[in-house]
Amino acid sequence: MSSLSAWVQRSSRLALLILFVTLLPLTASPPATTAQSANRCFEETGFCISGRIREYWEQNGGLPVFGFPITPQRAEVIEGRTLQVQWFERNRLELHPENAPPFDVLLGRLGADMLVAQGRDWFDFPQESAPRAGCRFFRETRQNVCGTILRAWEAQGLNLDGQPGFSEFENLALWGLPLSPLQTEVIEGKSLQVQWFERARFELHPDNTPPFDVLLGLLGTDLLAGNAGQPSEPTTPEPPRPPDITSPNWPQLRADFFAGGLVRPVVLTHAGDDSGRLFVIEQEGRIRIIDRNGNLLPEPFLDLTDRVSCCGERGLLSVAFPPTYARFGEFFVNYTTLDRKTHIARFRVSDDPNRADRSSEQVILAFDQPFANHNGGQMAFGPNDGYLYIGTGDGGSGGDPDNHSQRLNTLLGKILRIDVQVGATYTIPRDNPFVNNPDARPEIWALGLRNPWRFSFDPANGNLFIADVGQDMYEEINFQASASRGGENYGWKIMEGNECFGTRTCDRTGLTMPIITYDHSDDDCSVTGGYVYRGTASQDMQGIYFYGDFCSGRIWGLRSTQGQWETRMLLREPITISSFGTDQAGNLYIASYNDGTIYRLTD
Repeated sequence: MSSLSAWVQRSSRLALLILFVTLLPLTASPPATTAQSANRCFEETGFCISGRIREYWEQNGGLPVFGFPITPQRAEVIEGRTLQVQWFERNRLELHPENAPPFDVLLGRLGADMLVAQGRDWFDFPQESAPRAGCRFFRETRQNVCGTILRAWEAQGLNLDGQPGFSEFENLALWGLPLSPLQTEVIEGKSLQVQWFERARFELHPDNTPPFDVLLGLLGTDLLAGNAGQPSEPTTPEPPRPPDITSPNWPQLRADFFAGGLVRPVVLTHAGDDSGRLFVIEQEGRIRIIDRNGNLLPEPFLDLTDRVSCCGERGLLSVAFPPTYARFGEFFVNYTTLDRKTHIARFRVSDDPNRADRSSEQVILAFDQPFANHNGGQMAFGPNDGYLYIGTGDGGSGGDPDNHSQRLNTLLGKILRIDVQVGATYTIPRDNPFVNNPDARPEIWALGLRNPWRFSFDPANGNLFIADVGQDMYEEINFQASASRGGENYGWKIMEGNECFGTRTCDRTGLTMPIITYDHSDDDCSVTGGYVYRGTASQDMQGIYFYGDFCSGRIWGLRSTQGQWETRMLLREPITISSFGTDQAGNLYIASYNDGTIYRLTD
């Protein structure tokens, strides 16, 4: 790094501009398919470029776009994969030999990476809902790009088609989407107007004459100098202290009728939009709305019955509304398809707030289900990190015949964690536990689960409760503290509950055991996970995690007292409990699968 350090000291701010095409035109010839063997070396930094990276650098802008090389070509782990990369002042070039040219060389997302390294979330930047005059509006990130920066963005792109000029696709390929509005920031002690993009930071320097009034930030240099080129150690903020359980009493629980008329309800939730509505999933493929007065609206919010395979353990299994739903109207569903796959899909609401746009579907993740059962299905956004968590079953049959739950090369039998706010589909959070394991799927957050039908976060502190449906003997509740860095192995199919599965002895090393189990001796058969109550209507319910059994209709409370978990049965009703749910105020509900009734739990 001595050459880099000397270069940084010698020229801490060599912001070699975005030169417009009229000043530095790029070659219009198609990208070459044979690599040059000669090195091109730069005295300024002491590094050389060669082969495919040299071709790409020279054909797509050279110094004005990428800057000087600041490392040799070397192997690095990028998002869980070992790649040959070379860093430049303004970006990182990555070799992907599995792709055909010109896509065998890809650019790093250094704008987004820098924001992460600074501890900033681009989704917190102010956003807009419509284009402004003279601007280009990007719906994907709700940002306008205007004026001088728009002209600079449009003037340069990757030369992908060999034609003169640059298409919008080629502009996007080079710079990416805008992540922020034009805003004032202090860059090296100077107050500047800047706008962040996925792969760049554009800076306005009005004291310079055009075209030098628009410069590019040295993100490659800055990230390497800050040791941010590799995935950083995850940091977990101190979770907020949950409200104390001031009452030593267990609640005198009862289930009050709230709404009826549903068919096979399996999920109920809210959108966090202050509307007072409950959204209830009917397994066949409909999302219904119950208004704040308990009235079931006649028309479904979304009808996917022509796309959904139902029933048994298949169907439309979950809906998750991100914290930004009220602003942007996007939400996510999990369903099994007619050809036995799981689809995680993004939808948008229509102009009618009570109707989603069926045509807006974008499938962001799909994977095969080898059998008809154990599809998992639950999804939820983490309250502390904003990522989407997805529960997947072990693929079905019985006894996990392919050992999916313990294998890291499959998504089955896991809790997944993905970022759906960045990228066309999703991206992998850089602190996911297996991102540096080339033999593992980087989406995996936790493993060793059989069928996590329902899980939930405590909204007060982010603790995660996972109810995992057992095989023949035991049901279990697993717990993950909000400070966890992921990677827990909850034991299936080594264990069922606290007992070895299928053998008298087993190796429990590295397993995270459940906090509560129960057997099938009292008409119980299948655990239905619930929620920690954080409403205001009941003091005795405060801080208790409620869960139930689908067959027996029993409901328990679970809480930690002086560091010890304790549970108590609080209610038994002739209800087939398919799901718990909450409204925005924290009130707690249960859905009865067989008779289509929603009950509110009170004391």
